[in-house]
Amino acid sequence: MAGLIETEVVEPQPAYYPAPRLLIDIIFHSCDWTVRYLSGGVKVFAFRTIDLQPHALWQTIGKDKTTASVKAHSLEDWSWIGLPDLLQIDNDSAFTGLGKQGRTFGSFVRLALYLGIELIFIPPGEANCNYVVEGVHYLWNASFWDKNNFSCFAQVMSKRKKFLAWYQDYEPPALAGLSVKLSSAGQAVTRLSQTQITAIPDELPLTAGRIHFIRRVSQQGGIEILKERWRAPIRLAKSMSGQ
Repeated sequence: MAGLIETEVVEPQPAYYPAPRLLIDIIFHSCDWTVRYLSGGVKVFAFRTIDLQPHALWQTIGKDKTTASVKAHSLEDWSWIGLPDLLQIDNDSAFTGLGKQGRTFGSFVRLALYLGIELIFIPPGEANCNYVVEGVHYLWNASFWDKNNFSCFAQVMSKRKKFLAWYQDYEPPALAGLSVKLSSAGQAVTRLSQTQITAIPDELPLTAGRIHFIRRVSQQGGIEILKERWRAPIRLAKSMSGQ
């Protein structure tokens, strides 16, 4: 009977990701941070936001990754490379503003909504969804961090703009031979002015807008958003659902 009875092998279906498309008239940014250590163990946090169309980049360096640092980085970014329509981020508490309590809209979320930006939260633990900005982390490590021996925070700050200047002439594979500078030259963007930044209230209201969460559907047919369980069709189990 050997070989007469075979068990059909069922290939697992790839997870469905409701990923937004890069449309020519939509400005789509991705933001993330990475941490490195100075001699002695002092942490240095590098925040980066990249425009996914022309690959324009803004970077700031900080001593922590608090919500205040994320907001300061973003305001700089939006005044230099422009305001996005969509901003993709992970689920770090600095972005979400969540603590032990759920159903909370933190000050960064409120800032984005106040400025008319739609936020997209990627699935927890799946950094590959932010692969473009993750790639810039590796690029920075190889071309900048690993080629220097920093002993203090001031040394890092003194060379912060060196990488950004170098990056302007960088030719990402996705741009097919164009440098970031050339790719960004023809893009129409709206930059946040210092007057507009100053006018932003300290206590931000919850402004009407859109927030998107990409979440994996459990076997029981549920997803978790803002530390609360929500129902989703069981047929989507192991897939990603956008809410």
